Amino acid sequence: MARARRVLFVCEGNLHRSPTSERLYASTPGLRVRSAGLSPLARVQVTPELLAWADDVFVMERRLVRDLRRRFPGQLPPDR
Repeated sequence: MARARRVLFVCEGNLHRSPTSERLYASTPGLRVRSAGLSPLARVQVTPELLAWADDVFVMERRLVRDLRRRFPGQLPPDR
């Protein structure tokens, strides 16, 4: 059996958008999902370990993608 795809949802504060996405996809067969935020005040903060865990990272805003790339160089795939 194939391994479940690991998906990380990222927003700023991990208060609304990314946790909502996590809840929406939590019961999707074939997926393991988590959520995190980039703010120092985020409930769950993005870490290098979370980024390494994820097969796919969905980021809620383009500016947050830039922040992720700056803070975690080399841990995200190039823009498509």
